[in-house]
Amino acid sequence: MMGVMMDPEELMARMSRGPRGQRPIPEVAVETLRELHARYDKVPFVAGDIVTFRRGAPVDGRYVGQPHVVLEVLISGQLATPDDPGCRDHVRLAAITPSGDIATVWTECWPLEMWDISKVPAPAQEERS
Repeated sequence: MMGVMMDPEELMARMSRGPRGQRPIPEVAVETLRELHARYDKVPFVAGDIVTFRRGAPVDGRYVGQPHVVLEVLISGQLATPDDPGCRDHVRLAAITPSGDIATVWTECWPLEMWDISKVPAPAQEERS
């Protein structure tokens, strides 16, 4: 059986489509999981990098595509806490919340990617009369 190469972002988008509880087709699920495995436990970021959460990341959608700064990197990962069992946090991030506050969080690296300003929509231009 031949595999079909797909853009990882498209795979993540397909995984999140459909009614709640509907499982993705197995081929898409397998390719998505393989792509995640390739990123898992690798720390490609350094303090000062500007990153964002990928589409399909398990976070509030308001933070996907928004810039975050990497404050600290733990190569081996911080052990899971009772609040977040099973999580191996690698990076400490800071971001500006929708209310304008600055918030920090520890998170794993796999749902992150470098932030790309070219993907940010330009602000709407006001029409002058």
